[in-house]
This record gives sequence, structure tokens and C-alpha cells, in this order.
Amino acid sequence: MGRKRYPETRNVVAAVKARMARKGADTTQIVQEIIKKHLDVLDRERLDHYATSLTKLVGGTSGEKVSVPTGQLEMFHDYKLGPLIHLHLADGSREHRLLNTVSHVEVATHIEMVTAPKQNPPKRSDHEIYKLVRLLDDLDPYKLSDDSTIGESWDALRAARGE
Repeated sequence: MGRKRYPETRNVVAAVKARMARKGADTTQIVQEIIKKHLDVLDRERLDHYATSLTKLVGGTSGEKVSVPTGQLEMFHDYKLGPLIHLHLADGSREHRLLNTVSHVEVATHIEMVTAPKQNPPKRSDHEIYKLVRLLDDLDPYKLSDDSTIGESWDALRAARGE
């Protein structure tokens, strides 16, 4: 499971919170008190605090997958595609990207890379590739250029449908 982060700070917070909460202090006042009187403890454990703060900014907890906004989950529901794609790039590298931020050219390249004959068969099912091809075909009339993202074309398709 790993070590607990910032054990000294946890002790300080528990003590200060218990003492000040009885006096009716709010969260901001408690935090200010901890910073004012226990800066030495915070300084010793600052790297743990940075990691926790950055994790919260990224939007998850340690070891948790990053969440995607609900609107994005519904974006490609008709195609039964998830919001993320493990994109195969032209240079042979791979990266996880939000499907709506990928350009038409990148998706087409991904499909070519995944379906190209290889010694080892792809782990990805043909059905998933079929869904991507269908999405590209449906969005093709709504793209402004090859550099248009899937999300931009999707928005244009929805606008054309009056949604």
C-alpha cells in the first residue's frame, strides 16, 4: 500500500482542527493557523504536499484513472467508443489522447497503423476499428480541413442536426 503521506502534518491538523473547531473556526481560519504556527512541519513534508496538490489539480487520487467530463462520455455514445484512444502515431509511438482532440488525419493514420499486416495480430478488435472508421465516415462531410479535430466535426454535425 505504501507509506502514508505527511504523517507529521496529519498530527498537527488533527490537533489544530479539534481545538479550533470547538471555537467555531472555519476551514480557512484553521489552515491559516496551521501555516502560521507549524510552518516547520509543512516545510519538512513539502514534497508530499506538492504531490497531493498536483494530484488534486490533475483530477484524481494517486493510482486512480483520470476522469473525463460527462459531456465527453456521451459524445460518441452512438458509436460505442470511449472518450480516450490509445493512438498509434506515424512515427511509431503511441499516446493516450481524448478522442475529441484528435485530428481526422491522426485517426486515419491510427487506423492504417493498426490494420497494417504484421507478424503479430493486433490486440485491438476489428470491431473497434470498424467503429472508428464509421465515425470518420460520418464526420467527414462536417470537417473544415484534415487538421480539424473530431470534436470540432462532431460539433458541426450536431449543429447541422439542430441539437
